[in-house]
Amino acid sequence: MRDQFNFSGDFRGAIVNINASLDRATQSVSQHQDSLALDADRLRDLLLDLRTALEASAPENADDAEALAVSTTHLIEAAVADRPNRQLVKGAIQAVLTGGKSLIAASPKIATTVNQIIDTVQKLQELSDG
Repeated sequence: MRDQFNFSGDFRGAIVNINASLDRATQSVSQHQDSLALDADRLRDLLLDLRTALEASAPENADDAEALAVSTTHLIEAAVADRPNRQLVKGAIQAVLTGGKSLIAASPKIATTVNQIIDTVQKLQELSDG
């Protein structure tokens, strides 16, 4: 796993915190692992896949990559909360799709991973409604 980004160009004001955001999402999954059952491992794997795909994206997409990482983190935190709020999760899904729109359109790997994350979150919601 890489922790170094080599971007060229003018990125003043752009804070690239992909790793920190997705680490936070992974920690949220780990904290709620017992209630997520087998989906915890799946979510951790998907978050790692997303991180790898975002790291491989073009430097000019740094702002979009950061937005997608942050909105994905918010989605995971809303979904794994002790008492998930269905409307917050739904809004977070829309934020992921909107925030990552250009990256999702440009990268089949990112699109697939994001869709799998959303599918997993929606299955968790169905189980919690159970």
